Amino acid sequence: MARRLRRGADVRQLIRLGVIDLGYYSAQTGRTFASTRAAARHFVNSPASAGLSIHPLFEPSALPDWREHRVRAAVRYFAAPQQKASPHPLFDVAAAVAQLDAAGVATEGNPWLAWIRWAGEDTRVPLPSGSGELTWGALRAELLAAAVAWRRPAEALTEPTDRHGVSLLLPIIGGLHRAVEQVGLASTDADRQLVMINPTSRAQYACLRGFGLLAPVLVVRTTADTLADAWNRAAVAATGDTLIFLAPETRLDARAIDPLAAALTAEVAIAQPLNLQPDWTIHSAGAFFDGDACPSPLLVGHPDADALRLPVRPVPAAYSRAVAITAETFTALDGFAVGYANDLAEVDLSLRAQAADLGVTVLVPQARVTVGPRDAKRYLDTSAASASRLRQEHPTPPRVTEPIFAAAGFAVDGTRPDPVTGAPAPTLTRVQVTQAPPRLRWTIDTPVPAGPRAELWGDWHFARSLAAALESHGQQVAIDTRQARDRATRAYDDVLVCLRGTNAVRPGPAPVNLLWVLYDHAKTPVTAEEASGFDAVFAASISWAAERTASWGVPVTPLLQCTDTSLFFPERAGGPRNAHALFVGNTRKDGTSRPVVEAALHGSVPLDLYGSGWAERADAAASVVAERVANTELGRLYAEAGVVLNDHLPEMAVGGFLSNRLFDAAACGARVLSDEVAGIELFGGSVRCAVPTDIPALLDGDFADHWPGDDARLATATQIRAEHSFDHRAETLLQTALARLDDGGSSKP
Repeated sequence: MARRLRRGADVRQLIRLGVIDLGYYSAQTGRTFASTRAAARHFVNSPASAGLSIHPLFEPSALPDWREHRVRAAVRYFAAPQQKASPHPLFDVAAAVAQLDAAGVATEGNPWLAWIRWAGEDTRVPLPSGSGELTWGALRAELLAAAVAWRRPAEALTEPTDRHGVSLLLPIIGGLHRAVEQVGLASTDADRQLVMINPTSRAQYACLRGFGLLAPVLVVRTTADTLADAWNRAAVAATGDTLIFLAPETRLDARAIDPLAAALTAEVAIAQPLNLQPDWTIHSAGAFFDGDACPSPLLVGHPDADALRLPVRPVPAAYSRAVAITAETFTALDGFAVGYANDLAEVDLSLRAQAADLGVTVLVPQARVTVGPRDAKRYLDTSAASASRLRQEHPTPPRVTEPIFAAAGFAVDGTRPDPVTGAPAPTLTRVQVTQAPPRLRWTIDTPVPAGPRAELWGDWHFARSLAAALESHGQQVAIDTRQARDRATRAYDDVLVCLRGTNAVRPGPAPVNLLWVLYDHAKTPVTAEEASGFDAVFAASISWAAERTASWGVPVTPLLQCTDTSLFFPERAGGPRNAHALFVGNTRKDGTSRPVVEAALHGSVPLDLYGSGWAERADAAASVVAERVANTELGRLYAEAGVVLNDHLPEMAVGGFLSNRLFDAAACGARVLSDEVAGIELFGGSVRCAVPTDIPALLDGDFADHWPGDDARLATATQIRAEHSFDHRAETLLQTALARLDDGGSSKP
C-alpha cells in the first residue's frame, strides 16, 4: 500500500511539474498515450532496466543514484532549488543560468526546469563549454529520431565515397558517463572522426547521436558479438584514410593520435602505441617471440620510462589493445580475422602484413593508451583459443626481440611460460654500463594517483623536473605513481627516491633508498620508524629537520624545495607586469579556507583566480580566469602578475616547509604575498608575509610601496635560480647515492 501511494504521489508530481515530453516518451516505447498522466504512470511503474526517459534532456542514468531510486532520483532532482548537477551530458546548468539571467528569466527554483519551460525551438542549447552551438529544435529532433531508431533493427552501413583524416573505432562498454568521456577524441578541426560501436543503452545511443551534431561522432550498431567482427563491420562506415582500432577497455590520450598516424609510411603497415596498465606501468610495448608463434608482451610491468627512451622502431608484431593502420592496407588484408574473436587479432594482422610485404609494425613509445579491466561479460577472454589459432596459422614465428631489450638497457636471460597462453615470456637482466659518473637506475616514488588527474598534482610536476635534472647528470630515471609502488621491476633499480607527501612510504629492493619529505601531512605524519628504514633522509624544512634529528636520533638533512629553471625565469613575461593579484590553486577539499585568498577577495585589487572550486562561490566566481592552467604556463603568469598570492597548509607552516610556489614565483622576479612560515627570509624582500587583516591594505595600495624595486627582485631571482634549482638538488641526491654505494652497496647488474 505504501509503495502504491508513493507511486501515485510521484505521478502527480511529474504531471504538476510539466516535465514529460509526450512525443519523446511515445517514441521510446512505441506506444501512443492518451495523456501525460498515462505516460507518467507508465514511467513510474517501469523497471530501471527499461532505460526510459521522460524528456529528451533528462537521462536518469546521468544521476548518481538512478539505479537504486530511479523515479525518486528524478523527483528529488526536480524538487531541488538551485540544482547544480546536470541530468544530461549536453546540458550545462551554469551556462543555462547565465542564459536565463541574460534573458531576464527568474531562476530561483530549479534551473533545468526553468530553462525547458522557457526555451523555444530556436533557443540556443546551453552546451558544455567548447562544444559549439545548437538550437533546441535541432537537438530535440535528433534525440527523437534516436529514440525511434533504437527500437528498430540496426540499419545497413554505407561506405563513404571519400576517405580523409583519421577514424577512431571504439566499441562501447560501461555506462553513459564513460561513453561520453570519449567524445573529446573527435575533432572537426583535426579531421578526426570517432566511430562508437554497439552502444549498450538507449541513453548512450541518443546522447552520442546528439554529440554527432557538434562533432564527427558516428554511432554504429551491429550484430557482431566479438571485437574483431565489430571492428571489421564498423570500418566499412569509417571516413578516415587512417584507422585506429581501440579495444573497449582502453583510454587513448588524444596526443597519441597524430604520432600514430604519422608513423604509417610506405614501409610501415601498422603502428602501435605504448600500452599502459592502470598504474601507468607498461602493459605491452609490442610482441616478444622466442620459438613460439604465440607472443608475450614486451616490457610488461616495467615503468614507462624504459620504453620512452626508445625511438619509433620496428617490433616483430603488434601486441596491443590499440593499433593504427591505413584504410588501404586494412582493406588489402581483408581486415581482422574474425576467428581471433577478442584477443590477438592484431598479432595475426601484423604477421599477415609482413608476409604480404605490405610493411612492418612499429612501436610509437610517445603515443600512450591506458588499458583497464576488460568487460568479460560483453567480450569474453578468448586468448587461449586465439593462441592455438596463431600456432596453427603462423607455424614459423619471428626472431627473438633482443635489439629492443638492448636499447632499453636489458638482455634476455631466459624465458618462462605465460600461464594462460603458454607463450614464452622473457626473464631479463640489466646491461651494465661503465661510465663516469656511473649511470644508475633510479625510481622516483610519488604520492600521485595514476589517471587523468595526475597532471593536476604539483608533486607530479616536481617529480618530472627532478627526473629531468637527474637525467642531465647521466642517470636513468623512472617515475612511479602511488599504485605502482609494488611493481616487481623495482628489483632492477640502484636508487629509490621517495617523495614523501600525503601517505607513508617504505624502502624498496634497491641498494640505496632515499627519503625526501616535501611536507609532513597532518593525517599521516612521518614517523621515526618510517624514516629509519631509509639510507638517508632529507626534508624540505630546516627547522623540521633539526627537530626530528634531535627527537628521533635519525639524521635528517635539510633539502628545500626548488624551481625548474627551464620554466621559471623573469623573461617568461610576454609584456609588462599587470596590476592584478594572482592565485593558482583549488579550494580545499576539506572545506577549510585559504585566508590569503579570502582577504584578497574582500579588497579592491583585481584578482585572477586559476583553480577548481572558485567558480561555485558567489564571491569568487567573477575572478575566475580558468579552472586549470598548464604547468608550462605558470612561469609566464608569475612573471606577468602584479602580486602572486601564496599560502601553506597549516601543518606546512608550523613545520617550516616552504612551498614550491615561493621558489617558482621568486625565480620569475615576482612580488609574492604569503602567510607566515619559518625560513621565508630566504627570498629577501621579494616575499612579504602578512596576517589576513593586513592583506587588503598591502594589495589596495601601490605595490611599489611594499615590495623592493625590479632590480632587487631580479637579483633575488638570479640567486634562487642559482642556488635552489632542481639541478642542484639532483647533484645532492646523486652524490649521496654514490657515497652510499661506495660504503657497501653495489649497483645491480
